[in-house]
Amino acid sequence: PFNIMFDTTRTPDEHDWVLCRTFKSKYDLAAKYPDLADKILAMAPASEYFNYGMDMFNSNKSDDIAVYEFIHNKTEALPEGRFMLFLDGDTVLQDMANPYPELPVFRISPRDVLGTSFGYSPMFPLLQVQDALNATYSAILSNQSAFAVQSIFVKRGSDISPKSLEGGLNIIEGNEKPEPINFTNTPAEVFNFAKTLETQMETISGVSSVTRGNPEASLRSGTALAMVQSTSLQYMSGLQQQYIRLMED
Repeated sequence: PFNIMFDTTRTPDEHDWVLCRTFKSKYDLAAKYPDLADKILAMAPASEYFNYGMDMFNSNKSDDIAVYEFIHNKTEALPEGRFMLFLDGDTVLQDMANPYPELPVFRISPRDVLGTSFGYSPMFPLLQVQDALNATYSAILSNQSAFAVQSIFVKRGSDISPKSLEGGLNIIEGNEKPEPINFTNTPAEVFNFAKTLETQMETISGVSSVTRGNPEASLRSGTALAMVQSTSLQYMSGLQQQYIRLMED
């Protein structure tokens, strides 16, 4: 998403132009375009590469620089279209008529946000439920992390030292019996609510326990398993259809 620029006011089938950014070795580019070799070799690595790179160990020692590819369809304003390959405002590698019959950039999206160029994922409705599930898990984990190691209550004057409570098989002498205090009693409603949220997400997404390889105990017959599996396949049909269209394009 950081490397494709387009007119966001157009729908996916209305685009006249697209601008793509890739990163290539400046030494390879200098060898391919010797007339511009001095300019190419003098260019520093593009800062965007390090801002959006997936590698946390990126350094400015990379030899890659940003290459921009602008493609414009044939229109009334540009009867021949336009294809331009450039590095910055002063370094143009190619500038010519558009050789493509259509924009050679193809989009895949399960669904569309109507009237825009942006896609809609069927996972979007799960975001709010996932936030609630995260908060529930966080409450459970916070309680377990803070109080999983039990504390021991000893009355004042019981004459019991902490050392006598260490390890096991100890003889504990004192005037009062020490008692463990259990702070980890998370209410059952919290665990039940987490299961409810998981079931809700499964219903919304259509990705059942059968698809995940962990079917419920109540689903024992092959017919029942097949029916539940078909629901997941139907849920994925939109993305599958768009993938097939992408491959055809």
